[in-house]
Amino acid sequence: MFKLLTLLAYGVLGFVLVLFVLSNREPIALGLYPFSGSIELPAYAALSALFALGLFIGLFYSVAVSLHHRGEKRRLKKQLSSYQKAHDHH
Repeated sequence: MFKLLTLLAYGVLGFVLVLFVLSNREPIALGLYPFSGSIELPAYAALSALFALGLFIGLFYSVAVSLHHRGEKRRLKKQLSSYQKAHDHH
């Protein structure tokens, strides 16, 4: 049952992506301020690239936060262990 729902969700997502591409085929010009010239590409390509860039930025931020929390957890475990050892010796 779950596989069927997953397959159905992927089918709907694929259909929406096809509709998105077909409705955004007009070329747009992208230019970066300090550089002269521009690049022309379909609107769906520009929007997809920006979406992917946002996903990668979010991924890297999440990994950085996760690594920070992992290090903090390790530090606190060591601190707790040293407090427990000091308390057990009394």
